[in-house]
Amino acid sequence: MSPALGTIPSNRLFPFELEFVLASDVSTGANTTPVDLPGFAFNLDANSQYVLELFGAMQSPANTTGYGLQVNLTLGQPRMQFNHQLANTGTLSGGSSFLDDTSAGVSSGVPTNATDVPFYASGVIVEAGFVDSAQLRLRSETTAVATMKAGTVLRVRKVGN
Repeated sequence: MSPALGTIPSNRLFPFELEFVLASDVSTGANTTPVDLPGFAFNLDANSQYVLELFGAMQSPANTTGYGLQVNLTLGQPRMQFNHQLANTGTLSGGSSFLDDTSAGVSSGVPTNATDVPFYASGVIVEAGFVDSAQLRLRSETTAVATMKAGTVLRVRKVGN
């Protein structure tokens, strides 16, 4: 039996208890204000740890526009990083989030404007003694639009309780 959407099963029969797919493109405003990624929200148990992995593509209208990823929690603590290609010569850029709803680091650009650029993100969420919920969010690096592309996949696994 498969788990209900947004619920971590207690039997832990699945390597990743939750797997979400972004249904359509999500764009930021031409600012650094984060936006929710629809469908990338889930509940967390008290005193638990979770592993997150995100596989997808981003697109920016200018190659000088990067982005940030962050997790909005009530009280838990995310520890997440991401990376993607920065230049066609193979250099990387990336960012991190280690505070609630904050992009501590953002990437500085993409190799080619208006082109899908693959990225990978991973992290953990450490929950204290309370039940919580998590919402993955996207922000632009600067005052320009950044777009996460449809088909991006989020996997979540509970690893401790």
